[in-house]
Amino acid sequence: MPSQDDAFHNLLNGLLQQLPAKFMMLVDVAGQIVVAKGEHSNINLVMLGSLVAGDLAESQEIGRLTNEYQDYQIVLREGQDSHTFIAEAGNYLALFVQVGHDVPLGWARMLITKASKQLETVMREPHRRKKKLPS
Repeated sequence: MPSQDDAFHNLLNGLLQQLPAKFMMLVDVAGQIVVAKGEHSNINLVMLGSLVAGDLAESQEIGRLTNEYQDYQIVLREGQDSHTFIAEAGNYLALFVQVGHDVPLGWARMLITKASKQLETVMREPHRRKKKLPS
């Protein structure tokens, strides 16, 4: 059975190819980088990870205050050359994805939502196995 890290890498590699994405990063809710894939040589990943986690937390609170919160929220920023998505992947992870402006946003949103749900499942798996072990 693959480790959690292997499963994260496999899911992100698949998403990177399906979209295709320029860059993606999985961070925990504290902004710590779990996985980074794609073009990121000129990006301060530590700073970006912190900002992604903070941005998602802010968006979640806005949703709660306005009674519009839903699971697997996505923040979209449309840019001139690329678009970025920040997606909630369960209670503990955030997925940052950057795609070219030629990638259809609906298609990207659908694939990112699917990947977010799969990432949450991977995150929960070790907890399920621990509960099944005899004490």
